[in-house]
Amino acid sequence: MGGIVNVITKNAYFNSSIYFNGSINAGYNSVNELFTRKLTFKSGSKKWYASLSGSMRDAENVNTPEGAILNSQFEDKSISASLGLKVKE
Repeated sequence: MGGIVNVITKNAYFNSSIYFNGSINAGYNSVNELFTRKLTFKSGSKKWYASLSGSMRDAENVNTPEGAILNSQFEDKSISASLGLKVKE
């Protein structure tokens, strides 16, 4: 069994009152035992907004009917951040 999850995220934004939200996402793909996980945090107010997210993926060799594809395993990590400020209204 395998599959893809398409996650569409919204950007952080200015808001009349302060807000905080976050999400945790995870996924699995059996063809190479790919395991993904992502954590996102967003906050904002009238004059600022911020977003921080990080993800990790790791996979084994891809398995085919003819056998494993050697050296196709991988591991990666990523982090991203954004910040917005209103200087004048």
